[in-house]
Amino acid sequence: MVNQMVLNNLGYRKTRTALSVIAVALEVLLILSTVGLVRGLVNDNVARTKGIGADIVVKGPGASYIATFGSAAMPESLGPRLAKEAHVAAVAPVLMVNKSGLTFIGGIDDRFRQVTGGFRFTEGRDLQGGLELLIDDLYARDNHLHAGDRAEMLNRVFKVVGVVDSGKGSRLYAPLKTMQELNGSDNKASVFYVKVDDPKNIPAVIEAFNVLLPSYSIHSMEEITSLMTTMEGYPVNTFMVVMIGISVSVGFLVIFLAMYSAVLERTREIGILKSLGGSSVYIANLIMREVSIITAIGVVIGFGASIALENAIQKAKPTLTFEIPVWWFLIAAVIALIGSMIGSLYPAVKAAKQDPIAALAYE
Repeated sequence: MVNQMVLNNLGYRKTRTALSVIAVALEVLLILSTVGLVRGLVNDNVARTKGIGADIVVKGPGASYIATFGSAAMPESLGPRLAKEAHVAAVAPVLMVNKSGLTFIGGIDDRFRQVTGGFRFTEGRDLQGGLELLIDDLYARDNHLHAGDRAEMLNRVFKVVGVVDSGKGSRLYAPLKTMQELNGSDNKASVFYVKVDDPKNIPAVIEAFNVLLPSYSIHSMEEITSLMTTMEGYPVNTFMVVMIGISVSVGFLVIFLAMYSAVLERTREIGILKSLGGSSVYIANLIMREVSIITAIGVVIGFGASIALENAIQKAKPTLTFEIPVWWFLIAAVIALIGSMIGSLYPAVKAAKQDPIAALAYE
């Protein structure tokens, strides 16, 4: 009986019900898409950083422990000094130069291949020198490039000489000397990747490096990727919290306005129910059930829209990783339900407290 009345009320006011459902669906979509983009960005960065194969990362004084790019603050000559330390198998200087946004070109030489074990080619050949470029397979798909094509970067025209499997740090690589010249950073590096002869010797090597370079940022790759995974120090973590807060606020306000206007429209109806013996709890229960149904439908639609968006992004932009952890579907549903319940709380209380005589006289 009660459920039938609730469904009839929702069906009678189709426009308001539809708008409320859309608001909840958008709330869920915003939450999941924000989480998907942030987690995708972080986890993709973690995977590519791990894929380099280094054991230790050395950066200049004051450098972030997460960022592997930035100003070329270190002389390349530090490499041989680091390589002389006990248990160091290889040291690779890399100059990271910003192409655009979050896309960087890594300047490398043969020492990088000694640390990483080299690239796996799907097209073309390795770098030899000059304005040559290696790109990973995802960047190639995203930009419709193949070995032999030309690509304009840093106000120069590079030749794409090879396409490699993704997962070795940057998506773009060029000869180290070329990048140093173009960036005005002769004999400079942004970061040194260090390979140790045995993982158990990593702490000893880090200790030796700290003695050699006391003001530098020196961390094990395991420490860096662990911090990246938890998003500690990432500004995107704050962005995710802000966006989720905005999403919940939008859902809350729409539900509040919808339910508040519903209570005003149904003042006479509520008066009739109370005059027939309907208790305050019964009236409030009607409002809360309506909100629950609206939220449930909105959550399901939001889930479907999020999955569709994920598939569309992965097809349209292969380099833009979109990853929604399964547990976030549950979290998004709970957040939407809590926001809707809070948004409908005042209208429900207002309906429950209405005086039946005044309500019956309401026009």
